[in-house]
Amino acid sequence: MMDDMPEPAASRAAYGEIAAELEQNLRAFGAWEQPAPQGPVRGAFGAPDLAFPQWLEHILCPRLRAIAGGTEDPPAQSNVSAMAVREFDGCDAAGPIIETLLKLDHLVES
Repeated sequence: MMDDMPEPAASRAAYGEIAAELEQNLRAFGAWEQPAPQGPVRGAFGAPDLAFPQWLEHILCPRLRAIAGGTEDPPAQSNVSAMAVREFDGCDAAGPIIETLLKLDHLVES
């Protein structure tokens, strides 16, 4: 069965590459080293407990690295780029962040 086949290591590695690119873009944007969450994160994309950039740094990047390392499974779907477009609406400087998140959505959906 196709479902029982292991995922290629290359596809897992792509999650780590996206995490590194996202970190680089968040640093360039000035949105890295945000305060870490002090308690549980409850809602989608961290709301209302975290601002979206905090969620990207403290929740998404570590999860992407865990997927790359094989300790977590890839998600079944991703719409994080749509959230980024809404969150960063009108901010041209956030374009590289949105582009990276589009890569993630495409990776998940492929």
